[in-house]
Amino acid sequence: MDEGYEWLKHVADRMNDDVARGAAAEPERLTVRELLQRFHYQKRSKWIKGYIGRILRRLRLHTDPDFRLAPLGSEIAIELDSGTPPVRPDPTRRVGALDAAKRIPISVNPESLLKKATTKMQFHDYSQLPVMKTDRDVMGMVTWKSIGMRLLSRKECTHVSQCMEDAEIVRSETRLLDAVPKVSKYGYVLVRGKDRTISGIVTTADLIDELGQVAGPFLLLGEIEDHLRNLIHGKFTRDQLRKTVRDAAGDERSIEGPTDSTFGGYLQLLGSRDNWERLELHIDRKEFIAKLEKVREIRNAIMHFDPDGLSDDDRQTVRKAARFFDNLARMTHS
Repeated sequence: MDEGYEWLKHVADRMNDDVARGAAAEPERLTVRELLQRFHYQKRSKWIKGYIGRILRRLRLHTDPDFRLAPLGSEIAIELDSGTPPVRPDPTRRVGALDAAKRIPISVNPESLLKKATTKMQFHDYSQLPVMKTDRDVMGMVTWKSIGMRLLSRKECTHVSQCMEDAEIVRSETRLLDAVPKVSKYGYVLVRGKDRTISGIVTTADLIDELGQVAGPFLLLGEIEDHLRNLIHGKFTRDQLRKTVRDAAGDERSIEGPTDSTFGGYLQLLGSRDNWERLELHIDRKEFIAKLEKVREIRNAIMHFDPDGLSDDDRQTVRKAARFFDNLARMTHS
């Protein structure tokens, strides 16, 4: 057995010894990422989840929450299996899952001088600051807009309490999609945790970052596929394309042109030296196919909604591939 199994067996033996002595078994706590690293893995493929799951069952252990579904950075507990299935994590994307919702915001007291608030806003490049007396009591928000409106009305605005507006607050368990309209309208929302404290602030910029993390790879993969279709366009007969797709996918789907092929079909087509030479490209075929194979694996992970999402290395691979094809298109059309 491998190191991961031996480590888990040690964990099981320790907890069983505790029970044998009449003590409560102390769970082993770690993150999902740390569990995978015990087995020398970084991500959870279907095979890896099945492999670790089988070892856990063999040793009469389970994780709470289920390591197969919990976010990579979240903490899980390895426990003795009591016969009760562990609680499955909530699959819904909540506001509290955003990193920004977990960073306690810089705030200002309502009795502070306004120049103290504006100095903080300028120094941190913030458009707003929460006005708070305690970590639970939100009095309002001081924003560049609220300050400007007060000054335009020629009213006194020397202290924060004179220049603030109502604060927009959502609970951490609010569905992220439900919070988007409010963030879009006000530019931010404060996030209140289950313990009633303000745990973070989510701004429009944070939503843009989140969208970029999720949607960016989709857009780039679409560009890569379009570039591939352009490379193939007009170079192969319909029968040649049909034979390749049949070999790659094992079916008889209707193929009328390059747009009807799969990503795997493109790789199968260009993996042939004779087919490759039709493209008349002065680049190495094997290196090209190897890079595209990596892109294909990343594409499959996205399309099958891999719960781990993409690593930074995966995103970099997709960005580099998209840039490569963009440069190649420029050269071939110059």
